[in-house]
Amino acid sequence: MQSVIRIGSRKSKLAVIQAEIVKKRILQFHPELEIEIVTMKTTGDKILHQSLEKIGGKGLFVKELDHALMEGRIDLAVHSLKDMPSEISKELPVFAFPKRGDPRDVLVYSEQAVQTGRLQIIGTGSCYTHVLGSTDETLRCH
Repeated sequence: MQSVIRIGSRKSKLAVIQAEIVKKRILQFHPELEIEIVTMKTTGDKILHQSLEKIGGKGLFVKELDHALMEGRIDLAVHSLKDMPSEISKELPVFAFPKRGDPRDVLVYSEQAVQTGRLQIIGTGSCYTHVLGSTDETLRCH
């Protein structure tokens, strides 16, 4: 058995948290393993101010991780299902899903909007994220 299991993850805070959850779950059943998380920026993380549909679609958040997996630089990749293309590659099948967390969305307002009482819906659901890119970038922009 190899000495270190390398989990590939995007560099975003949410992606790293998801990878940490998977790492902890694996270690519950195999505490003898050494597991490290290897983070990388994906094309979807780099192109922040264009609609994903204009630059290649949802697969932009998984492409680099999938290449690293196929090249042996990582041993498994953790993706958000929302980032996966609708057609799954035969070379890299999805073989596990962690227990689903709370599926409810959130609504984020600026402090100024709360103070002034100008609480308007600025965007909900994953369509908004697809327009602006990553969750981190969406929160920074607003």
